[in-house]
Amino acid sequence: MQLHRKLAHLPPSPFTTLRTHTNGLPAVPAVKGTFDCNACSKCKYIRTIFKVRTTVSPAAYYTVHSDICGPFSVPTPGGSKYFISAIDEYSHRAEVRFIKTRDEAPKALPNMLTLAACQYDTKVKVGQTDNAGELTSKWFEDKLAKLEVRHKLSIAYIHETNGIAERFNGTVTDSARTLLFDSGLPLSLCGEALTHTVYTRNRIPHAALNNKSPHEVLTGEMPDLGYLQPFGSPAHVFVLEARRRTKGKLLARSGEGLLVGYDQQRNQYHFGIPSLHRVVISRDFKGRVVMPPSEVITIDTLAFDAAPSMARLVPASLAETHDRYPNLFESAPSEPSSLESATSSSFISPSVLGPFPSSPTESPTL
Repeated sequence: MQLHRKLAHLPPSPFTTLRTHTNGLPAVPAVKGTFDCNACSKCKYIRTIFKVRTTVSPAAYYTVHSDICGPFSVPTPGGSKYFISAIDEYSHRAEVRFIKTRDEAPKALPNMLTLAACQYDTKVKVGQTDNAGELTSKWFEDKLAKLEVRHKLSIAYIHETNGIAERFNGTVTDSARTLLFDSGLPLSLCGEALTHTVYTRNRIPHAALNNKSPHEVLTGEMPDLGYLQPFGSPAHVFVLEARRRTKGKLLARSGEGLLVGYDQQRNQYHFGIPSLHRVVISRDFKGRVVMPPSEVITIDTLAFDAAPSMARLVPASLAETHDRYPNLFESAPSEPSSLESATSSSFISPSVLGPFPSSPTESPTL
């Protein structure tokens, strides 16, 4: 111990080699057993490496992990600045619910657990959350007790003890941030980007599930991904004649929109309508292409060029969307036109869904 203190609390492991490479030190026998220094235990203590989880949920929605994420720098159009997630430990299926304040979490989570239990004909037995004050209140504990759900709490300030939910929230937030950056859409559409990410991840193979997707584990059916489109893809959204304010044979039958997500119902898509500053749901749409200003064919070109080059139709650049619609969903227009009012309905209604143009160099048949 004296030598240990003299050498600035050096661990005893190199003591046996000190006399070989130094002078002036007495012979010190090898330390047997555990060397315990009270000062080192207090001042050098570090957290141990978190062990890999060994317990596995025995059935779908037996154990659900949940966590609150937020606040967002920009709220959604509905005013939400947080979301609460619920991840099934068995199938890795996830669901998110958007909330305006953290105080809404104790009501949102029991509703999510009840819905999952009814939808998949099971019963949630364990709910794992962190030590957030909203999720440790007496009202919340009583609510879980009525649902016969045992509440497990993580250790305060040790995120690893609620690692499944913490890691999930970080992953989907990173993906949503990437979608918004790639598409050029404003941050106010963070809710649609998060929902788009969660919807897709529930249908992607997972290594922990023997390369099955959460959707396949729960339903027994392989998911069809053929209808998925890039976030922010431009499209023409069909408007039914019955929903047009002013009817007429010469009026446009569709409005410009941007695909921002999918609905739980088959063949229902979420479209952001820039002219309306809102999101609508439709099943009838067609991929929209635009002509770059540098390649627009003018009358002079057609009339006087000996060998005019035909303009090429290309998909709208997703990176330029923000430049074209800088104030998307930030404020409502004063007087929408008849076509704009027609698309304001939440449900427009299925037709054969055509694929978006796959290549910028793809030319239409003229």
